[in-house]
Amino acid sequence: MKLDAIEGLMGMGYSFEEAAVIRPFLSRHFSVWQALPEDGPTGKLVERFVERVLNRNRNEFSLRWADGKERKHLNPNPWCMLVFRCDGEEFTFPAIEFVRRYGLAIYTELGTNGAGRVLVYDRGELRIKTKQLAELYHERHVAELV
Repeated sequence: MKLDAIEGLMGMGYSFEEAAVIRPFLSRHFSVWQALPEDGPTGKLVERFVERVLNRNRNEFSLRWADGKERKHLNPNPWCMLVFRCDGEEFTFPAIEFVRRYGLAIYTELGTNGAGRVLVYDRGELRIKTKQLAELYHERHVAELV
């Protein structure tokens, strides 16, 4: 039986909404990994990153792949890490967990030769839409209060 990408992600524990955000960041063919618990320690690291970034200009922090390589697409395995640096502080978290929550705040552009959406970089750092990130953060946390 053949599943579409969204169904495959949902089968691994992501909600429909999360799967719909994650899918455009993946290459055409990808492996699926079990979703980590949303309220687990990696989720808390992602939230910590976003809280630090909310009141900063884009040039005051850095978000890079842990191995230093630029990628066109997200690798959905939980060992593919992003590193956040700001004011001498540094911490690492799985990229899939950031995309799961805040993927709409990452700049992408249309790739060539059927590559779909590809990630955009500025001097080796992932470009983040800081206003969009703030909106997504506030939406998530207002929803928790209701």
